[in-house]
Amino acid sequence: MGTISGSTSRRPSTNARANRSPCFGTMKRLLCLGLLSLLACGDSTGAGSIAGVWGLDKIDGAALPGITGCCSQILADELVIRANGSFTETYTQVDTPSVTPTTYADNGHWSLKGTEFTMVYSGNGNAAYGLWNGNRLTIIFDKPWEFNRR
Repeated sequence: MGTISGSTSRRPSTNARANRSPCFGTMKRLLCLGLLSLLACGDSTGAGSIAGVWGLDKIDGAALPGITGCCSQILADELVIRANGSFTETYTQVDTPSVTPTTYADNGHWSLKGTEFTMVYSGNGNAAYGLWNGNRLTIIFDKPWEFNRR
């Protein structure tokens, strides 16, 4: 959200201001209520928070299932990012020549500097990097993986 700068219009005199609320007039009341409503909107994790549930929609620009590496097909991936700096990732893939999907779960910790996202897996210490723009999180593994907020 942007910031709201002060008005350059003339202010009412001190006496006039003393007899009116900050939102005088019907239109100004509606405007104030609307503004307060917008400021109160957002998810439960707070405005501008990356915390939440993210689902994988695309790998390298193509819809799922996506091919990664030489021999794996990703069927689904859900990333739960917590405000305390931890994450859990649950994904389902098929490794050829098998045709049986297998679901895996990983966890670790994450950090965010501006729009630059870093996640480090607890099990092997591998790191992945990406960019966050509010409703989309793109993480570069072997290809760009596009997650959207759920």
